[in-house]
Amino acid sequence: MARNAAAARTARARATLPRPDQEKNLEYLIGVVVALAVSLSATLIGFDRDRAFYPTLIVVIAFYYGLFAVTVGSVSTLLMELAFIAAFFGLAVFGFKRNLWLIVVALIAHGVFDFFHGHLIDNPGVPVWWPAFCLSCDLVMAAYLAWLLKKSRLVANPEVVAAQQVLRNGHTLGEYSIGGRSIARVKRSRTPSAEA
Repeated sequence: MARNAAAARTARARATLPRPDQEKNLEYLIGVVVALAVSLSATLIGFDRDRAFYPTLIVVIAFYYGLFAVTVGSVSTLLMELAFIAAFFGLAVFGFKRNLWLIVVALIAHGVFDFFHGHLIDNPGVPVWWPAFCLSCDLVMAAYLAWLLKKSRLVANPEVVAAQQVLRNGHTLGEYSIGGRSIARVKRSRTPSAEA
């Protein structure tokens, strides 16, 4: 009973919201601005130096639809949302472990999901403007992450990160290769105790 009343209130609220033609695309613009602010701030502050930053964003973004289902008290909607949340969570983990280009794909996929969400799941808790806002955020963050990866400002492959740490610390003798391609020859410098 309470669920039906909440759904009716949401439907009435959506129907009474003014939507002038000049404000129809405002949620897209705000999404672009928010995504640029988050991405640029992450770079300036250094949050995105850690490979976990964008995969964590995927997880947080995916959970919003579950939150919207909880706000209207719909368990059945929450269960449907959880299936998609689990898929994006899995993709975030897989991309983090394997290659950050998969996170670019996940952000784009979530943008597509935002576009079709209303056709897939009836979630009365989702604000009218949310899918467009989230879609534009997802696509801008995907483009920004792709730019970071393309410009080598962020390393896509965790094995390369490990190799860079080895090179930085000089703990290995010999040649280090990834995927059959030699990336560096590392020689440990002699220490006074090794020469004695």
